[in-house]
Amino acid sequence: MDESEVTKELVFKRYHELAGLVRDGQMVNKDKETRAREYVRLRKKFVEEVFKQNEIKENSKYGRFILQTNEVQFYLVKLIFLRSFNPTGNFEKELERLQLGALISYLNVCAQNDSDLNLITDLKSYKDKRDALAHKMFSAQKLTINECENGIKIGDKIIQYLVESLKSKQKHMIKGSDKISDFPKKFNELANLVESIKDRLEKLEKSKK
Repeated sequence: MDESEVTKELVFKRYHELAGLVRDGQMVNKDKETRAREYVRLRKKFVEEVFKQNEIKENSKYGRFILQTNEVQFYLVKLIFLRSFNPTGNFEKELERLQLGALISYLNVCAQNDSDLNLITDLKSYKDKRDALAHKMFSAQKLTINECENGIKIGDKIIQYLVESLKSKQKHMIKGSDKISDFPKKFNELANLVESIKDRLEKLEKSKK
């Protein structure tokens, strides 16, 4: 049944609701016929507006999810970078070029506690939803709006953990006004200070012998 037939059926249905008469397939009360057609036209317009609003809502959610993924990867790169034994600018650039799956593997190597392992589980679930958004949007397996919202909630949880981990790692040498982009420099300063103290201790040990 095409759209015109559906519309005609709806008009006839509304006409009967208005207690009209049909003879030889034609509506005999022109006033009621006009009112029936106007009702169907307005109803159709309303339905189209609802679908349009839903589409805008979905696109907004999907767009937010995509932007959030970039934020997750940004903080994840910073945490892995600060936990590395060789935090150089080149290594940071290499991390920034990696996909989320590869970054999760890096984190698995430098995980320090059960909370980190739970984070890896959340990241894998998050990645599954991100992959569905990126690769299955035009298939039967596309990410639903509810799954997208769930992914955003997981992402918010991940970001909160990553930010807290970064600040906890640097809390003895950062200020509230410091930016995360300043952490590598401060980390290197601390590393140099530790090396200097280590050398002094070794000299003191030798002087005692």
